Amino acid sequence: MNRRKELALKIGLPVAVLLVGLLVSGTMFTLKPEAPTRTPVTVIPQVRVVEVDMIDLPLIVRSQGTVNPRTESQLVPEVTGRIIEVSPSFVAGGFFEAGGHGRGGRGGGEASGDTARSAGSRTGGLDEGR
Repeated sequence: MNRRKELALKIGLPVAVLLVGLLVSGTMFTLKPEAPTRTPVTVIPQVRVVEVDMIDLPLIVRSQGTVNPRTESQLVPEVTGRIIEVSPSFVAGGFFEAGGHGRGGRGGGEASGDTARSAGSRTGGLDEGR
């Protein structure tokens, strides 16, 4: 008989809690007060209209500080030697495209073998084998 009591408690207690909860929520739902109805108040914003004319104004900004580059790169040669001639397509501040092939008039370019020579190429191949 002890087992029957345990089984009745395991099943009956949760069912009783659910029934009491349903009864309380149903009572609250039926006894809720009626919400008062009000007409919404429409507030018309007051604005002032001004007609504007387009004019040119000089903009002067005074500042001081340090300018830092967005990107900084180190160029490292693949061969050793001294540079004795540089192609005219290499200019200060020029740009290079991915892969080292410069195009257009943006100041970049890939040096051909005859315009970018190192001193090692004139010394009879001293740099070969490194």
